[in-house]
Amino acid sequence: MTGLHGRAACAWVRHGDLIHLMAARAPKSAPANDAALSERDELLQLRVEVRLLRAENERLWAELARSRPITGPATRAELRETELEAIRAALVRTRGNKRAAAVDLGMPLRTLHRRCAEYGIE
Repeated sequence: MTGLHGRAACAWVRHGDLIHLMAARAPKSAPANDAALSERDELLQLRVEVRLLRAENERLWAELARSRPITGPATRAELRETELEAIRAALVRTRGNKRAAAVDLGMPLRTLHRRCAEYGIE
């Protein structure tokens, strides 16, 4: 079976855009012999490919979910420690510029000032 493979195919399948998939698979110059598939046969073949790609996509997402469990800080103390590490790292990256660190962390500057006071960071 020919056609798109990998990420490009998954992107097409995700959007369900059979017309673009047909256009992407169309040869540059269509052969003018009897061996060429009719438009209906081509559409049927594309539908089969789409089903196979969707199944492969689902399998890959399931595999990814199994391989990377989503975990986070379990306790309030671990959350505070994680937040403290993130603030310190942002301040190091921005060479102590709190405004830039707040942007980097995605929090308001006043919140960063308050957290720095709580954690004793100058």
